[in-house]
Amino acid sequence: LRKNIRYSDAALHIFTSGTTGPPKAAKVSHLRWYGSSLIFSKVLKLLPTDVLYCPLPLYHSSAIVLGFGLCLHNGIPFVFSKKFSASKFWKICLKNEVTVVQYIGELCRYLADAPPCEEEITNKVRLALGNGLRADIWKKFETRFRIGKIVEFYSSTEGNTGLINAKGKVGAIGQWSRVIAKRHPGKLLRFDYETGQPYRDSNGLCVECKPGEVGEFVGMINLNDPTQRFDGYSDKVETEKKIVKNVLKKGDRCFRSGDLMRREEDGYIYFVD
Repeated sequence: LRKNIRYSDAALHIFTSGTTGPPKAAKVSHLRWYGSSLIFSKVLKLLPTDVLYCPLPLYHSSAIVLGFGLCLHNGIPFVFSKKFSASKFWKICLKNEVTVVQYIGELCRYLADAPPCEEEITNKVRLALGNGLRADIWKKFETRFRIGKIVEFYSSTEGNTGLINAKGKVGAIGQWSRVIAKRHPGKLLRFDYETGQPYRDSNGLCVECKPGEVGEFVGMINLNDPTQRFDGYSDKVETEKKIVKNVLKKGDRCFRSGDLMRREEDGYIYFVD
């Protein structure tokens, strides 16, 4: 069955959440599935004794690509439930000896607003992994539930790049160093609010943001690097809509994330809108 399957072939079609337009079926290749979870596996350094709990639906890329992928790479149990429940969350963690939990969006706020329970103290959870944890709830969540480490990241199902805040900087979705920036396909481009497009200078090229400036996060497309391709959607027209041409030089291309971010002098990047 695997004989004629290539890394570049589609392993999954996952619908986007629809935050930047109607939901679209994004193509996830075998390489993207394998590579994405492998990168996080290297960053997280999970233990053979770890148990991961994913309360997210399996049609979400964070669950099926990252969560399940991490378990495959590390040979650890994958615990999941039919739906998220704030009242049962810590009970499930304690019962299954969970050490790593996944979250997304306001899930952490729901937990932090829930009445206290004994299981939130007696469980073994040491690491929380996810995206969308707001700065105003970060410390409350971390302190109340005694989470040893929070790894926040930024990614999209169809995107060709992402960000990781591996050091737990409150509110940040990732970090860029000068070394990383040279090889990282992600760029922050100055945004034209009137046109809703990347700003163009007198030469017709886009302009990278300086520290402190808000810009749109894009992923430069490199067809010679399978990890920096943009596989797009099942709909070719929708795929072309997300591509910008002649970005930083004539002939280059990038994937538009539709997300505005800000990079500070220390390299940490924050989601804006």
